[in-house]
Amino acid sequence: MSVWILWLILFAGFVTGCVSSKKYYAAIQSGNAREVKAALDQGMDPNETDRDGKSWLAIAAYEDAKGDVVALLLDHGADPKIQTDDGTTALDMAVIKKHAPAVQLLLDRGADPNNIDKRGSTALHKAVRYNSFEITRMLVDQGADTQIKDEKGRTPFDYAVERGNKKIINLLKSRN
Repeated sequence: MSVWILWLILFAGFVTGCVSSKKYYAAIQSGNAREVKAALDQGMDPNETDRDGKSWLAIAAYEDAKGDVVALLLDHGADPKIQTDDGTTALDMAVIKKHAPAVQLLLDRGADPNNIDKRGSTALHKAVRYNSFEITRMLVDQGADTQIKDEKGRTPFDYAVERGNKKIINLLKSRN
């Protein structure tokens, strides 16, 4: 009998946790800072990850173009260095979506511009591949290593040449 009660208690906690996680995910995905603040006030862990290993901060960095939710999560202790299962970080997610305000916030709050994911890519590789001069400049200004080679043996400069982006080529040349 007591095992049954214990099982019910554990199951109820699991279901509640799942519902809470879905609610938090929806709040973050919506980009509504007020909803995220309410979720944080209700006990949302800013460093929690989803089943794919993405932190709330990584999801916010991908969804939040203005960076309001990113700032809120960082203010509540979110760790910008948490990696997903494939080694990407919130910084990578913001770079991919070209969310410059979020990129700057993450860099200012300790994100590592030289974090290497499982493909050997850094945020700088991604910024160059996505042809984002502004973000490439931000990353280089914050100390991104222009010489790191990915799993294909390519540096960010190699990708800039491949894409023919003269502004990025000139920027990277000037920093080497």
